[in-house]
Amino acid sequence: MDSWEAGRIAVEASLLEVSGTPKPGNVHRLAGLPDLSYEDFLKGAPCLFEPSARAYAEASKGRARVGYLIKLGVSLMLKATGGKNTHLGTLILAVPTSAAAALGVELGEALMEVLSACTSEDSAMLAEAIRASGSSVVGELRDSKLDVWSMAQPPPLLELLEEASSWDMLCRELVKGLPASRSALKVYASLASVDLNAACVHTYLTILASQPDTHVARKAGMRLGYRDPRDAVEAGMPVARWVSEYARRVLDAGGLLAPAGRALAWRMDRELRSRGISPGASADLTALSIMLYTLSKRGLPVLG
Repeated sequence: MDSWEAGRIAVEASLLEVSGTPKPGNVHRLAGLPDLSYEDFLKGAPCLFEPSARAYAEASKGRARVGYLIKLGVSLMLKATGGKNTHLGTLILAVPTSAAAALGVELGEALMEVLSACTSEDSAMLAEAIRASGSSVVGELRDSKLDVWSMAQPPPLLELLEEASSWDMLCRELVKGLPASRSALKVYASLASVDLNAACVHTYLTILASQPDTHVARKAGMRLGYRDPRDAVEAGMPVARWVSEYARRVLDAGGLLAPAGRALAWRMDRELRSRGISPGASADLTALSIMLYTLSKRGLPVLG
């Protein structure tokens, strides 16, 4: 495997994820969101190539500039989509994972090595990337040196991610060694040779059922007037738990592999859209699970 392949795998995983239909509440081939279309995600996906390829190449020679490469990816994304945020979350996951893949050791160990080598400059660059993306659910941390809008003296990246992991499942996934995505890739692997679409949707539903989506909770809390993401997530958690329970019901009914499950999946999709609920963090983790599956096929020790 080389850096070109690392970039290609990241892009492919993103394209397969967004094409999974129906992923209840998220963009898929037959439905978009009010401000984002399926085509927007197709245009944005190539933004993953250069940052992921360069992360792999840099890590193989020393330290990968994770924050800088995420910022680069956001810049490429915004140029490709006309200013729309399609892949911020996937970039935050894919860039350090691509760097970890270059080390050739167990993935959790490799990822911690990559993140431990990151500096406060990486944190500053990540904050710039988040600001540039125009994400509507970032919020503002009260009296915190970690607020992306006023990060004068940022801590090293690992410290930043550890602090944010209490309210953001993507940060938690990174600092814990990718537990949800590594577990969910087993679902993807069990179906990939039979039905790629079902593999993607079942992976997404598995992740969504396993833990409340913090993007859902944060957005629900912000609708209630909370600006601090910690408060917003706490206030919106009942909505996120309801969505997780709904996903479990779809899987229990057989998901896309059974008529009752398919009908319930489409019903869930319509209901979440009608309520403005989009489990974006679970979609990002689905893309990462697909990416890990492909890396495992290339011989990377993903599962230890």
